[in-house]
Amino acid sequence: MKIALIVLGIVIVLPVAGVTVYGIARTQKMEADPRQNTFVAGRVPDASIEGLYHGSLQGKQVTWKGKKFEPADHTGINVFLTKDARIEERYPFRTHTGRGLKDKKIDVLKIDYDIKGNPWWLRRIVDEVVEVAPGELLGKVHVKWILGITFTMEYFKLEKATSGSAEEAPAPHGSELVPATTAG
Repeated sequence: MKIALIVLGIVIVLPVAGVTVYGIARTQKMEADPRQNTFVAGRVPDASIEGLYHGSLQGKQVTWKGKKFEPADHTGINVFLTKDARIEERYPFRTHTGRGLKDKKIDVLKIDYDIKGNPWWLRRIVDEVVEVAPGELLGKVHVKWILGITFTMEYFKLEKATSGSAEEAPAPHGSELVPATTAG
């Protein structure tokens, strides 16, 4: 029994310790990034932020293409491009303004994924965005960990969609989008 408890302790403690060390190192790297200065110099976006904002991660190709905001009910959803070039909306969120999780001296727009129906791992994520230029937002991805510890994992950029309707998803360079259809 004693050996089983030791093994169980190791099985639990080592992964938690590993994730904690990685989270601390990643947060330190993000805080030393030049985008941190841009982030803290930004201002909280207008509460009426609405429609599609094209998203990007510096130097990374991802299927995530942006976020759509609905100011009337302080909600939104992420926009993805599937392998077959179809638009897919998933991972709804709620928005509100408040002090930054790590940058406690500034107000930010918080994007909270702790909504019933989202996957358990996503419910621990809170994005924060500030406006750095008209129609341009800089965001941070935070992960809420154990014992109230929060890690900063990445920066992202959002730019207001200027052409087409708010229903149109951003197209990757060199390809045409085929809108997803819904049965009706």
